[in-house]
Amino acid sequence: KDFRVTSVTGGITNLLFKVESAGSNAPNPVLVRIFGQAGDKVCDRTAENLIFAELAEQQLAPKLLGTFANGRVEEFFEGMRSLDPEEMLSDVNVPRIARQLAAMHAFVPRRSKSGMEIQLWDQLNEWLVTALGVRFDDPTQSKRLEELNLNQMEGELLWLKTRLPSLENNWGTGLLKSANGEGGDPTYRAAQQALYQPVFCHNDLLAGNVMVPIGKGQQCRFIDFEYASVNSAGLDIANHFTAAPESYLITFGTLDPEKDFPKPDVIEKWLEFYFDGRAHPSAHDPVFLRCCREITMGFVLAAEIRWVIWGVIQAGYSPVADFDYLDYCNQRFNRGYLKYKEWFLKGSGSGGDECSIQ
Repeated sequence: KDFRVTSVTGGITNLLFKVESAGSNAPNPVLVRIFGQAGDKVCDRTAENLIFAELAEQQLAPKLLGTFANGRVEEFFEGMRSLDPEEMLSDVNVPRIARQLAAMHAFVPRRSKSGMEIQLWDQLNEWLVTALGVRFDDPTQSKRLEELNLNQMEGELLWLKTRLPSLENNWGTGLLKSANGEGGDPTYRAAQQALYQPVFCHNDLLAGNVMVPIGKGQQCRFIDFEYASVNSAGLDIANHFTAAPESYLITFGTLDPEKDFPKPDVIEKWLEFYFDGRAHPSAHDPVFLRCCREITMGFVLAAEIRWVIWGVIQAGYSPVADFDYLDYCNQRFNRGYLKYKEWFLKGSGSGGDECSIQ
């Protein structure tokens, strides 16, 4: 009776609670995170807690206050709030988020089991195996899952491995050599190298995972690091761009990339702030930024299909009962992935704006 427990809404994987003490001299409130069973299917919780502790030491994550069998206790960011979907790409938040992600990408974890090796393809292969094992007793749910046709995802992943850094191309080296013929255009090549670089990524930077000050203050903070791992910088950036339409989907139920995916000028401005934060020598070169925008569209495909496969696993195991994961999967594949693939194959940026540089 000396504590007040309030459910924190917005999460679609874990159960979150704000716990605060009564009285004028009460300690600061904390966030209690209870891991979902579906999350356990796609996350290594022990590794997550170790990395989370390192991020907290660098003030890149909330303070870690304690762990228990199926969750942990974290610092609750008082005086901050999560973004609404329409705020993600605003003039105020683009530089905030881009610079904070640049700072995170400079972080090198000491306790990463895989070192600085890209994790995307191993993760997707494991997730796909788990997703293919999902079954429903409800015939309606079974039919919806069948219509999604998970088997086609394997073919898409094989194709994506030829377009993005993977073992098949020596983690991007082969792609660098093939850019615009022998040797490639030097600016395009520099953009590839910048975006192919393995960095420690958040991998889930949607509106609800970006905290901003209530009132005055400039710096944003990131939360929810359960999917954080080493990947190409371009994947994390692309994932953030796809998270703009996704945030509308989670909040309002509809995915509309034509309307909500960032426009070319916003992408290039975002990239300029990001590369400035990383002190890249070409951060303000418009040709370099256009090249980066084009290359990012390939990573957009990997980011989008990743969440389609993830959503099937959630549909089978998540404790969050009031979210339609199969509709989420259907929209992210048919309205998201296929639309982004259309743009990519046309050599165009968001909304069909021509951006071919090579």
